[in-house]
Amino acid sequence: MKQHVLLLKITFLINLISITVNAQIDNPNINVKSPGVADFIKYGDISSLSNIGELKLDIPILSLPVSGENPLNISLSYAGSGFRPGKRSGLVGYNWFLNMGGVITRKVNSVPDDQRGHATSWISDTNYADGFIIGVSHKTHTSTDVFNFANSATYSTRNFATFLYGNSISNKNDINNYEPDPDIFNFNFNGITGNFFMGNDGIIKVNNNAPNNLKIDISELAFQEDYNSTNCFPKQSKIVIIDDKGNKYYFGGELKNLEYSLSGSLSQNKFESSDNPIINSWFLYKIEYYTGKSINFNYKNDDLLGRNFANQHIAEHGNFDGNNDILRDFVVLNENFDRDESRGTEPNYIIAVGSNIPTYNIQKIAILDEIVSDNFKVKFNYSRQPHIFNNRTTISDYIPSESARCLYNKFLDIKLDDIKLFDNNNNLINNYTLLYDHFGDALNSRMFLKSVTETGKPAHTFEYYPTGVLPKPITFAIDHWGYWNGRNDNINKFIVVR
Repeated sequence: MKQHVLLLKITFLINLISITVNAQIDNPNINVKSPGVADFIKYGDISSLSNIGELKLDIPILSLPVSGENPLNISLSYAGSGFRPGKRSGLVGYNWFLNMGGVITRKVNSVPDDQRGHATSWISDTNYADGFIIGVSHKTHTSTDVFNFANSATYSTRNFATFLYGNSISNKNDINNYEPDPDIFNFNFNGITGNFFMGNDGIIKVNNNAPNNLKIDISELAFQEDYNSTNCFPKQSKIVIIDDKGNKYYFGGELKNLEYSLSGSLSQNKFESSDNPIINSWFLYKIEYYTGKSINFNYKNDDLLGRNFANQHIAEHGNFDGNNDILRDFVVLNENFDRDESRGTEPNYIIAVGSNIPTYNIQKIAILDEIVSDNFKVKFNYSRQPHIFNNRTTISDYIPSESARCLYNKFLDIKLDDIKLFDNNNNLINNYTLLYDHFGDALNSRMFLKSVTETGKPAHTFEYYPTGVLPKPITFAIDHWGYWNGRNDNINKFIVVR
């Protein structure tokens, strides 16, 4: 069976009249998510993709019966709306993701909600501020006082950032002060999608697509310390969601079930972590049905990662070599160039300025190994992709030059090779094999899903518009929204948008 994935080019005429930018106190690296997670959440957030011009394509893989409940479905889904040079190919090819299991991710607003006493150095102030959930746990203010910036509740820093008082109404250096902007937690599991956040009254507000009431239990959401004695490791952190039938969905917990990142810098050819680990995603590891049945999602063991795995001067001497080479699969280096925006001299122009100052983070990902129930087991097998995602041939490819020789930049991303279904006696029932194409030249290649074949059946195959040359992952050859503009690069970093 041949499926055609169409990449559509649509031109929009946009009349920009006026734009007001309200700067947030956001660290640009803390909301980075792996491509499969980002697409999975995005796919669940949008009930209909046709009205926004996105192709919606699902390839069913398995539908596993669960007594008295909806079946456990596994499919491959395509969520593509264009080509973004800085996006990785993921486990199953560019814009494809495994639609199964579940995950909770979050959009961090200012200080992470679970961060205790975070030093908000980037706001040019010496204040310490707790994350919102921590702050609300010991102090709440009325919505009216917060909305009106009442002196008894709020204060502003030199950069006009607003914070809430903790134990007093005047001490800006009180370590119990907290930031007022809650993180938004998004979830997608078992056909249920939505989001939640903590209200200033201490009650979690939930929006979801299901006709039932969900209970969010964050009693084991660990508060992460500003001084992290475990260095690159966060504390174990768990979130439980309970539906109105009493089914319980467990997310996170052990570190192998978490995706987290650390910001840092490159100096003398080495990445050095300069911040605490921030959890980006809590993966579903268990469904406990009200009937007593359960399904376990087991992730690959990352216990051998050293507590300093993100600090290269320590990590390169043994962490990822020899018998520990498998640990490379868990670590991803992300590099970003910020884009600042300001108004031009003419009223109908916006000038987007590409920055020469890169930012970096190391991301520890979670890798699903198997799904186990009392009557089946699903096994996932991986290998490494043949091309380095961010491959640079010379030191002068872009600033800073020393990053061209960074250890982590040599790591190969992994890909899913096959999915095997076993019965409860470990007999192989079925097998699904995935094959891939690589488009672009050898230096800037991207991986695309070519075919999916179930044993004994015709393959699902996919064709793409051929592209001989693709840009570097970090390039100025993009439009305002990060999509490739078809050029090899932009020499002029000033983009004028009418």
